[in-house]
Amino acid sequence: MPKACVCNRLGLTSIPRNLPISLHKLDLEVNQIAIIRPGSLAILTHLETFDVAYNKITIIQTGTFAHLPRIQAIYMWNNQITMIQSGAFQNLPQLKYVKFLDLRSNNISVIPPSAFDLITYMFRTSMAGNPWNCDCKMIPFRKNIPFFKTFNLMTKRITCAQPTKLQGYDLKDINPEELICE
Repeated sequence: MPKACVCNRLGLTSIPRNLPISLHKLDLEVNQIAIIRPGSLAILTHLETFDVAYNKITIIQTGTFAHLPRIQAIYMWNNQITMIQSGAFQNLPQLKYVKFLDLRSNNISVIPPSAFDLITYMFRTSMAGNPWNCDCKMIPFRKNIPFFKTFNLMTKRITCAQPTKLQGYDLKDINPEELICE
C-alpha cells in the first residue's frame, strides 16, 4: 500500500475520497480546496504529514483534525483562513507529539482561546504574515505568551496590522492593557 499521496496542482476542490488508509503523507498543495469537511480525514489513522498549502481554505472547522493519532505536521500556509473554530484541533490523541503547525500568510486576525492548548504543546508554530487585530480579543492570547513552549519561535513575528496606533508592533512587546476595543 502507498505511504504517500502527492496530488499537487491537480485542480482538486476537495479531499479525494477512497484514499488508502495506510497513508503517512497527504500532499495537496496548490489546488482549489476551499473546505475540509470534519471527518474527511478520519480514516487516515496513519497520517503523519498533511499539506494543503496554497489552496482556498477559509475556515478550520471544529473536528477537522479529530482522530488523527499520528499527525506530526500540518501545513496550511498561503490559504485564505480567517477563522479557527473552537475545537478545530480537539480529539487529537497525540496532541503533544504534533511538531509543526504552519498557518503563515493567511487572513487570521485573532487567535481564539480554544487554540491555546494546541499552541501550548506545539514544538513549532508559524503564524507570521497574518493581519493581526491587536485589540481586546487578543488579551487572553497575549497574557499566555510566556507559557507557550514555542514562545520565541512563533510570537516574534505576530505583528499587529490593526489598530493603527499599534500597527507594526510585535504582539509580545505590547502591554495587555494597551489592547483595547473601541
